[in-house]
Amino acid sequence: MNGRNEDIEKLYTILDRPDDENEFILQDKYLGSVYRRLYSTRRKSINFFHRKKSEKSDEQEQMNQESKLLRPEIKIRGGLKTHLLPHKEEKSEMKKEEEEKKVSREDKKKEEEVSVTKIKEETKKVRGEILEESDELFEVEKLSEEELKEIIGRERILKVEKPAEVEEKKTERRIELGKEKFIEILSSVKGIGKRKAKMLYESGYTSLDKIIETDSKQIAEEVRGISEDLAKKLKKEVMELQPKIAKDFDQMYLLEEESVAEKAKLERKIAKAKIEFKEELPEWVTIDKGEEPWKEEKKKPYKYEDYTLYKVEKKGLTGKKITYVFSKEPVEGGTPSPIPPGYVVKINKKGIPSLKRIE
Repeated sequence: MNGRNEDIEKLYTILDRPDDENEFILQDKYLGSVYRRLYSTRRKSINFFHRKKSEKSDEQEQMNQESKLLRPEIKIRGGLKTHLLPHKEEKSEMKKEEEEKKVSREDKKKEEEVSVTKIKEETKKVRGEILEESDELFEVEKLSEEELKEIIGRERILKVEKPAEVEEKKTERRIELGKEKFIEILSSVKGIGKRKAKMLYESGYTSLDKIIETDSKQIAEEVRGISEDLAKKLKKEVMELQPKIAKDFDQMYLLEEESVAEKAKLERKIAKAKIEFKEELPEWVTIDKGEEPWKEEKKKPYKYEDYTLYKVEKKGLTGKKITYVFSKEPVEGGTPSPIPPGYVVKINKKGIPSLKRIE
């Protein structure tokens, strides 16, 4: 058993130390044969593998050389020199050139932007220098606090007054006079009678403003019998007359407004107050024999503002029934009628009329 164990240990050493060939062959012939059987096949296989690999690498190199020779060469003209490049290298160089072009474009844009900003800054500096020089030429007086307060107060007053002026301008209206009134006013001017005033009106000068606005030379050319001196005199006197006429016109306008307001007040008073309507009896006329028979005058239908009195006849079991109705629109089966005898009109608070029997 001991000898067997020793042999096993020797086998382990052979496996652990494959390079110590001579030691094993000299120690024991049996171990030398084991070593040869183990490692001779291995060495052959390693040598074979290395040989195969070297052969393959040689073949691959040969193939690469042949492919290089067989590949078509492309001429790329990128300047004065021509380069003979294979296909793959051409693509890579083309990409590089495109990238370089893009970079160059971007650089140019940046340079242009920088140049524009520089120009703007330079112009601003120049303007600032010019302004500083102009400030140096003129001495500016420093205002005191009181003067500043006065200026601010004036500006505020102007701001308040400006809208009022605008309103006055808006309310300004040209006074339009009738033909007769126009002739009457102009005939009061010395040297211009009714005939010349009429000629002025007919030639297009229908308002006093137009006479003031137009040149005296133009008036003399357009209107017969009026010289340039007379036109100047006319313009001067019309300018003096205009404020007076405007004042009179405004007074008339105010009176009209007042009269409208007064009318409204009176109508309200009439509506509220109880008024007794007395029937006016017609005057009887004695007719001589032989003359035409007297014809009774037809009375007009009664109307109050938009309301009209209508007479409506309806047939019933008891006979005809007559009713009176106030309406803004025509009533079916009704005819416009005057106030029947024995009745008066009464108006309520809403302004609606109705008939009331006299007691």
